[in-house]
Amino acid sequence: MKKQISGKRYDYIIELSEGYFEVIAIRKQDKRRSAITNVNYIIGEIIEPILKTRDIPDTIIKVNKKDGLNLFSSAVDALNDEIWGRYLENQLYEDFEYDHDYEKM
Repeated sequence: MKKQISGKRYDYIIELSEGYFEVIAIRKQDKRRSAITNVNYIIGEIIEPILKTRDIPDTIIKVNKKDGLNLFSSAVDALNDEIWGRYLENQLYEDFEYDHDYEKM
């Protein structure tokens, strides 16, 4: 299953398929895509309460069906919350800018 959500500066794709969960951000300004599943804010607010771990080394998480559905539902709810989304977008802006500056080196 897949859900697309529109934020102010980013669009998001939340995907759960074949036991894998992922969140992708697409910057509206230039359509730059980044998998953000392992952004600390997402881990702390969505993933840790369900999976009981902060150890998320990859941007795609292998999950069982129950946990996957819970993660999907929690991510949809969170990304539809204006205050939560605003905070995430501020973090993403810093991450995207840092990555962009790093690429120039």
